[in-house]
Amino acid sequence: MFRALLLIALLCGCEGDADQAAETAGSAEVRAPVSQKNDALPEPAPPTPEAVGAAEKLTAFANRAGQYLEHGFYSLADILHANSQTYLKTFSLPARPDAGPRQPGILGPETGLFDEAEARELTSGWQDMDKALDALLGHYANLEKYVADRTIRDDGKLGSELAAKIAASHEQFVKARHSWLNIVQRRANEAQHILLYEHPLERQILAGENIFSQIREANDILASGTFDAPLLQTICSIIRSQIDIGAKPPFPARPALERLYRGFLKTAAVYADHLEQGSEEGIRNFQRRELGEAARACALAWNKFAREANHVQNGSGGSR
Repeated sequence: MFRALLLIALLCGCEGDADQAAETAGSAEVRAPVSQKNDALPEPAPPTPEAVGAAEKLTAFANRAGQYLEHGFYSLADILHANSQTYLKTFSLPARPDAGPRQPGILGPETGLFDEAEARELTSGWQDMDKALDALLGHYANLEKYVADRTIRDDGKLGSELAAKIAASHEQFVKARHSWLNIVQRRANEAQHILLYEHPLERQILAGENIFSQIREANDILASGTFDAPLLQTICSIIRSQIDIGAKPPFPARPALERLYRGFLKTAAVYADHLEQGSEEGIRNFQRRELGEAARACALAWNKFAREANHVQNGSGGSR
């Protein structure tokens, strides 16, 4: 099973106003890319069937939980916070979307996938998310009532107070989500390396992993509230070098899959262009939004490629 991206891991700290950007700790240095296969080194031992099975289960868990965070009930934390910020600017509140049923157990660590310490931290993480979301939902319900009550005349005072409480609850939710994702992302990366053993697209997949590692690094730097132009420019250079590595022929798979992969590389180049421009001009709010949109486009393109790669790998065929 090929790993799809947990989109929210890429997007934390990239969007929003500058005064809300310091939700995660900054990074002191740029992480080096994961090395590609070196023919001069001895071949690593093949993973055992048990290791492959465990890696597939962990990847499935990461994909399922990531989809829930991105599109399920917990996605309301970001959506309703954004709605409350819209209210502060327009004094109108967008409609609350239907995000499906609440299923916090999806984020609970499955038995045997994580060690005891990780399992405790993951359990604490989703419980903290649940608690913060409960508080946010309560404040948002009060804001909905306030906006609907046309008899109240207080020049928006209570609405502003409720929006501030929603923002505080959202900050707590994001911190808990960040901690949870750090563990899952690290273990998903380890699982991916096991599943890549003798994979025909190992070079291309590692290049993609390295590109997303640099995007996360840039997001962490920007979320810290600091601006380090040389570091951001280094990240741009690494992203572009990984694009070149991924683009080199041959691409040992069907043309339709290659088109999807090259589509992903194009989105990564757009992200690098935006980041380079920001590193030269300074990161303003509109550039944060552009970077957030570019990161999302990268992740969506990668996930489309990943789904098709899994489809082909599982013997289900695929378009030519």
